[in-house]
Amino acid sequence: MKRAILGMVVALFATSALAQTAPPAPDETKKMTWRERCDALSELAGSIMDAHQLGVPMSKAMKAADSDPLTEKMVIAAYEKPRYSTEKMKRQETAEFRDTVYLMCSRHAKK
Repeated sequence: MKRAILGMVVALFATSALAQTAPPAPDETKKMTWRERCDALSELAGSIMDAHQLGVPMSKAMKAADSDPLTEKMVIAAYEKPRYSTEKMKRQETAEFRDTVYLMCSRHAKK
């Protein structure tokens, strides 16, 4: 029973954190530098991977993506990665995913 409650609390926390880290709105991105856009997207990617590593179901992450195509692609990419049991590996996977998204964003922005 305690595990079920703990699981629900973790899922609620992770889903709300994911929902609060939305991609910048199109009007906002026009005012942002490429670094600011890439920072925002990599932060979102980190939140998505955190949710995955915490065990949030992919269906909840997709619902939190709110039909945003870019966010949905990041959810799919994150959930294709393995989940880890140790905190060290969870942090490492999150950092790698966040940095990969930043790298892809910066490459695209500089074209």
